[in-house]
Amino acid sequence: MTDPLTTYHIRRAELKDAEALERLIQEVLVVSNSADYTEHVIDFMKAYYCRENIRNKMKEKVTWVIEEEPGVAGEKVMLGTISLCGSEIQALFISADCQGRGYGKRLLETLEAEAQARGLEKLHMHASVTAKRFYEKMGYVVLHEIDDPDFGPSYYMERSI
Repeated sequence: MTDPLTTYHIRRAELKDAEALERLIQEVLVVSNSADYTEHVIDFMKAYYCRENIRNKMKEKVTWVIEEEPGVAGEKVMLGTISLCGSEIQALFISADCQGRGYGKRLLETLEAEAQARGLEKLHMHASVTAKRFYEKMGYVVLHEIDDPDFGPSYYMERSI
């Protein structure tokens, strides 16, 4: 499902996207994840997802972004992001205003297609409490729970593709 009012496209992220990715991720952490996590965890994740770390980690994995096509002002708006590192899904973030509109599903389908093209048979991730239900809807199953003192509780999930 997509938002009928928004035309979007998915592309591979570039290093120059790090600042926009930082803004997007920080917004999602505060608006969406803070209901499920302590202030300590949110602060730790905000520091972890700073633009310098984003740039460094982009060199180790494939990252995609989903953007709204330029409007009257001519600026593209970043709606979400997702990354693939080996067989691990990382950092799926969808702008709080855009959650539930199918953008996360489109990004995940793009990632899964790339994983299949690479010959991968399974994908896994550490899903946040906030994202667990989304991944379950997409066919991922919880193998076990994790409680990290810095990242907080999460779920190790997996799916054959």
